[in-house]
Amino acid sequence: MSTLQAVQTRTPRLSSDSLILRLTNGAVVGAVAGVAMAGWAMVTSLIAGNGFLTPVQLIAATFFGEDALTLTPLVFVSGLLLHMATSMILGAMLGLVLSRPMPLWTSGLIGVLWGVAAWAAFTFVIMPQGNVVMHLATDKTPVTWFIGHVIFGIVLGMMPTTMSRVRSLTIRTSGLEVAV
Repeated sequence: MSTLQAVQTRTPRLSSDSLILRLTNGAVVGAVAGVAMAGWAMVTSLIAGNGFLTPVQLIAATFFGEDALTLTPLVFVSGLLLHMATSMILGAMLGLVLSRPMPLWTSGLIGVLWGVAAWAAFTFVIMPQGNVVMHLATDKTPVTWFIGHVIFGIVLGMMPTTMSRVRSLTIRTSGLEVAV
């Protein structure tokens, strides 16, 4: 057996059942879904005359309160990081559920339900206690706020199923074989 063959036989293989792989894939898809939701929020905010970056500022109000309404680099970075971290955590959590192949409509429905559950948790539990500024702002645009979470859920639920249908490849990186 050649050295290459010996290395290949000892290379660990992460299957789609791997907990780490499911969490990682879920976090990546959560980031993409978070960008889709942020895009919706920023465009609708701009159209409403509130400013393109207002949603990021409102998220940053978790840390800075009303001072976040004055845009600074720290406010921008804090709001962006909190939104992306939250999206990735929600994606990783759903990644545990959507680990098995399923019809696109099923994964999409599960994603929408997950997005609506996140909307309810943030609207009725988290924001009233943790970010009153954002809570008051989203109370003025409840439909836009709700649709943003539906968009998040659709992307979160449908993206892994769509990706798995489009590609079936093995990535070899640093001697670690990962089935995608």
